[in-house]
Amino acid sequence: MLAHEMEWDVAGEWEEPEPLLTRLQQSERTLLQLSEALGEGEPVPMVSALRREAESLQGLRSQLESLLGSWALVAELSHRLLNLPLEEMEPGLRATLAVLGEWFGSQRAYVFLLSEDRRRLSEVYEWCAEGVAPHDVDGARRVPVEAMSWSLRQLLAGRTVLVKDTALLPPEAMAERQLCEMLGTRSYVHMPLFLGGRLLGWLGCDAVGRPGAWPEESLRLMAVSGGVLVNALQRQRVAASNVQLSESLEQLQEAQSQLLFADRLATIGQLAAGVVHEINNPLSFLLNNLALVKRGMGQSRPPEVTQALADANEGAERVRHIVQDLKLLSSPDEMERGPVEVGKVVRSAVKLAAHEIRNRAHVVESLDEVPRVRGNEARLCQVFLNLLLNAAHAISPGQPEHNRIQVSAREVKGERVLVEVSDTGCGIPPELLERVFDPFFTTKPVGVGSGLGLSVCRRIIGVHGGELTVESEPGRGTTFQVFLPVHTGDH
Repeated sequence: MLAHEMEWDVAGEWEEPEPLLTRLQQSERTLLQLSEALGEGEPVPMVSALRREAESLQGLRSQLESLLGSWALVAELSHRLLNLPLEEMEPGLRATLAVLGEWFGSQRAYVFLLSEDRRRLSEVYEWCAEGVAPHDVDGARRVPVEAMSWSLRQLLAGRTVLVKDTALLPPEAMAERQLCEMLGTRSYVHMPLFLGGRLLGWLGCDAVGRPGAWPEESLRLMAVSGGVLVNALQRQRVAASNVQLSESLEQLQEAQSQLLFADRLATIGQLAAGVVHEINNPLSFLLNNLALVKRGMGQSRPPEVTQALADANEGAERVRHIVQDLKLLSSPDEMERGPVEVGKVVRSAVKLAAHEIRNRAHVVESLDEVPRVRGNEARLCQVFLNLLLNAAHAISPGQPEHNRIQVSAREVKGERVLVEVSDTGCGIPPELLERVFDPFFTTKPVGVGSGLGLSVCRRIIGVHGGELTVESEPGRGTTFQVFLPVHTGDH
């Protein structure tokens, strides 16, 4: 709770303040007129009593005006802070301190908030009148709060620190006196701010250059204003905590997604290992038998048989390469790396994707002579094939002559090779662009894509020490950029 609390018990019927003040003023004026009308002929005690009653009503009216003004101030502060958007809370607090400082006739008003361990200052909000020096906030944060032990003991006990003349501070308040001398403070008030029995900090007002007047009414009003500020600060802290919780939830969801991704990849790897084992044996029989047939028939075989054997052998070799890729997928840690010719790998990927591209776009190759990169040929071919298929699927089929998929490669600063795959397709909306590399995220219809392609591609390129980025604009197409380190021969 705060150092001062106010409870207002209103009995009877409520009346609007302005008519009430008017009636009090009229009663006061009537009593004065009666005292004057009685004249010298009436007893003096009666005239004196009427005048005293008029003065009493005048004092009551002044107190009521002051009380109504205080209520109006608190209402204004509450309305101002409770209706502020959270992003405007900090300037709103400073504007509130300006209102308080001017109301109390002080030249400096501030809120100092303590750290969680209450050893240092964590936050400071301050208003200063024109020409008045503010606190050295950075310096204050570096000084332990224990240096102000005289004030801190009173604040922790829930007492208001009221110093009417800083020259009269006791010897144990040496730190406070030095600070006041440096800032020109002649008197000040520190009102403790509590929340749930815990000291958050204090609301302070300084009188600079001259002693200040701190009547009891002002202290009560400062206590109520401190409660309004505590509510606003608590609202700000709750909002900040909510933001942190939201960020933590997003991190947990991302970690969960990564675990799910790893689990599915492990399952795929186990399936791939089984497929590799089942295909390897019949594939070996096929390749051996093809070689046996070619040797047995010698050079006397007809041209069409020679072509058929060559096609069959090429198909079997392609299956063998697919099996090798599946084996790499089932055992990614066994991936061998060496110097890779980027142009050769990209051209192979273009050939493999030709069946998906031919009815949608024409391919433009711009593969300069670039240094070899260090990597795994099969894995890089998998990446480029995936990017080419994505580019093809971004273009509606039917008008290949009007659409283009461009593949280019160039050296960047002698350290990396950049491969770009660009298309003239539909593009990616900005709100989805950051998610394209998330595991299982896809914009394709159900059953068309798993959402693993780009995530796997980024993982493969990352393992190669490279980087995969994307640029896109709806209606203008998409460009994927693959950066790979140049092979130096040191590995």
